[in-house]
Amino acid sequence: MLSFRRSVLMMTISAVVAMAQPALTTIQDILYRADGTRFNGTIFITWNSFQAGDTSNIATANLTLAIVNGVLKVQLVPTTTASAGAQYNVTYNSAGITQFTQVWAVPPSSVPLRVSAVLVSSGTVIGPAAITGSPILISDVVGLENELALVPLEGVGFAIDRAAVINSSGQIDGASGNLSDCVRVDGSSGPCGTGGGGVLPSFSDGELPSGSINGSNTVFTLVNVPSPAASLDLS
Repeated sequence: MLSFRRSVLMMTISAVVAMAQPALTTIQDILYRADGTRFNGTIFITWNSFQAGDTSNIATANLTLAIVNGVLKVQLVPTTTASAGAQYNVTYNSAGITQFTQVWAVPPSSVPLRVSAVLVSSGTVIGPAAITGSPILISDVVGLENELALVPLEGVGFAIDRAAVINSSGQIDGASGNLSDCVRVDGSSGPCGTGGGGVLPSFSDGELPSGSINGSNTVFTLVNVPSPAASLDLS
């Protein structure tokens, strides 16, 4: 009699567990990229709370699945027979970048379904989500206006492929002159090697001093006079 009661009790517990477990539909597929290679990455499945077709209460939650070599397999509670608004929002992520999103409506099924059988809509993620609400003005950010005022602006003489010089207004111009010219500290330019009058000094490298090389002569002449004298390197 005791054994019979235990059997009945176990059957009752099993029945309660079976009733508490909602039916699941398997979504199984192979995912590919646009270039024909298999998708590798992660998908994030999220949903809001809903009541399943068997009156089971499904809480708001999320699910993360690793997709290796394109293989997708997941079991979900059907939403087509659930309370209004029930759906799964699916985000595909690869190499740390959100690639695209989908909305799934899962019907009851005793056989595995492909993604195409549950897909309601999809979209390509081009950039960050659209900003809603009032725009943020520069004046709304403390100190931003002052910081932006310190950033140099392009001057009327700004040009690409030119050395940058700061004009008298604190703006960025492109250095004027020929491409073979040298730029001076004041931003002006001129032929390299010219000297005097505030223009660029000349530089002489590898010059061979003239004078008798006889072991006793100590006087040699240079074509260019070192200025300052300490800049001379003789070897």
